[in-house]
Amino acid sequence: MGVGMASCNQNSTTNLNIAILYDPRAEGTSTSLKIVPHKGYQTLYLNYRYSGVGHAAYLWLNKLGRSPGLFPFYGKRRAEELGVNFEDGLWFYRKGLDVGSVVQCLPYFLNRVPDNLILDEDETIRWLKPHSILLLGVKHPHGKIAHIYGLFKEDIIENIPRYLAKEYPEWAEWVKRLDEVCDPKSIRRPAEAIEEIKRNLPPPPYANLPLEDRVKMAEEVLANLYPWNEYPIVNLFVASLFFKSYYVRAKQTKRELWLVCDEDVLLFKGWLSKIRNIVVRSYDKRLALWFFNQLGRQAAVMEKSFPYKNNFLVFETDIEAVMEKLLEEDIPFLVLCATKEEAEEAYSWFEQKKLHEKAIQADERFTPNQVYNVWREGKCIIFYENSTISRGVDLNIYDVLIVWSEGFAAPYEEFLAETTGDKTRLEERLTMELEQNLVRTSPVPDDWQDQLKFIICKRKPQLNLLADRYIGKVDAGYLAEVILPICPKVEKREVKGEFLENWAGQPRVYYGRTINYMLSHEIKLPENPPILFINAVLHANPESVKRVMLNRVKPHQLDEWFTRLLTRLAHRRSAPCRAEVEEYLKDLISDKVLRNAFINILVELGIFKKVKKGKYTYYVLQAERGKGLYRPYKHKDVMCEIAEALLRGHFSELKLFVPDRPASYPKQTQYVDRGRELTGALREGR
Repeated sequence: MGVGMASCNQNSTTNLNIAILYDPRAEGTSTSLKIVPHKGYQTLYLNYRYSGVGHAAYLWLNKLGRSPGLFPFYGKRRAEELGVNFEDGLWFYRKGLDVGSVVQCLPYFLNRVPDNLILDEDETIRWLKPHSILLLGVKHPHGKIAHIYGLFKEDIIENIPRYLAKEYPEWAEWVKRLDEVCDPKSIRRPAEAIEEIKRNLPPPPYANLPLEDRVKMAEEVLANLYPWNEYPIVNLFVASLFFKSYYVRAKQTKRELWLVCDEDVLLFKGWLSKIRNIVVRSYDKRLALWFFNQLGRQAAVMEKSFPYKNNFLVFETDIEAVMEKLLEEDIPFLVLCATKEEAEEAYSWFEQKKLHEKAIQADERFTPNQVYNVWREGKCIIFYENSTISRGVDLNIYDVLIVWSEGFAAPYEEFLAETTGDKTRLEERLTMELEQNLVRTSPVPDDWQDQLKFIICKRKPQLNLLADRYIGKVDAGYLAEVILPICPKVEKREVKGEFLENWAGQPRVYYGRTINYMLSHEIKLPENPPILFINAVLHANPESVKRVMLNRVKPHQLDEWFTRLLTRLAHRRSAPCRAEVEEYLKDLISDKVLRNAFINILVELGIFKKVKKGKYTYYVLQAERGKGLYRPYKHKDVMCEIAEALLRGHFSELKLFVPDRPASYPKQTQYVDRGRELTGALREGR
């Protein structure tokens, strides 16, 4: 369901309640900023990420040309890093738009009610709900304790906010008891120890109070500001109010103990209900509609599909074999892991192969500029699900993403799945989170929009958005042959020059050694891209592309088959029927299913137009359309150049007519194949 323009009239007295369910790269943020009334209205934009906040401010000011007095509204930690004085008020309020991180800015906004509220991204909405807390986690590969993590990995008593200790002493005592029980030093056998800790944990003190009282307590606590290191304890307080159970999340090499709370509670309903116009941008339809339902509002829904879905190909194969081949060929790639710990495992793989200089682990402050610089150095980036880079940084400069592992922690959904037996919600959440990471490599407008993106997995992934882009299980060697002629390389080379000398013209010395060369990196674009294959992936039916790839057809073969077909059509004056086209291709493509798939690709790309006449279907060559596929590419191999020359010369002048019945067609041994003649002439012309 769409939203009419009348809904956005600046003088309308009707409340605006809109759920923007745009897929990634569909301009959801700019649409949300654009549709809210702005003349004489105050808009509050909230995002849980600082990078999202800055992006919205840029769009509002530069793309939409609004509110020249805009000043970004940062959270306390970020403001202090920027040297902003919290007391001078200059950063606090500007006419037109306030933007902020929902984590720490919300207390400032609760004292006034904006005309418009924009909640951007799923996690921003989730920050307005309680969320479950990881109390203690133990990583134990081969039964040995390798790493302990979680809230109680160290003493947290000193981080209990004075406000909570004073107002809720019973709760403070409960935390001290948890701190005693969750003693990392007592863990010897992880599986048994975590279960023993769970049995000894006391229930939270206020979990049985009426829901209204608990909501009020949570809102009062969150309405205060705290030092950054105290927020984990604040979140524990909120979660404990809506306690459901202690839950052990057991995996093969780790155990995690969670406090699971009811995450289907919306906080600050009173404040939200006073806001006239609310726009929610979300990928999760269930979450967005739940939000409006909690406020008793009926939301209009705006939906827009993912514009770059056809750029993606998803494969199942031996990922380590592909990684080794890509590293050997100097093609940098991304490595996605389920957790931070597994990201460290992936980096260990590079170390074992003595290739650690070609990889870097992304931290929480990884920026778009860093991504670009790392790629220019030919390095791979290792990151993990539900991290800052997985949600807030574009990775479009990379063309290959390796899924090392998947399945981040979703304790609430896992708890519901185990207690109710219904896994639907869990599967939806995991699939959505995985695909949010996969599509971070999507092209951006006006920048390599036709570049193919390869997703390579150990096993078949659970997909929704990219479900029809899954090709299947393929051989690692074949997959590398597909990637190499399509993706850019970043090669390391030695550079010599004047910069190696000092101001006096003498050789530069570094730690007692004379520098006689420096290392640089050269970006090499594919010299002869498989043009027909790239266009088939982008524009043809995915089933046709799947048949081609599962038959291990090399990308350049499509161009060769098409060129040979053109040379065999060069003697004709009438359009061929289906049987004739198949006869021309029979010696090139012996498999009938593959032959039909190739013909279908040519039709789907518009190179051949099917014309029905009588009981026959003819295939009329559209020379201009075929020529248009080859025109944008500067580098072409011999077969592509022959095809383009034929389409530009012979077939652009020759108009094939549609006969009443198929022509008397010579058999395969009799037709004229001008391929060798044209190839020789073209090479002599060089």
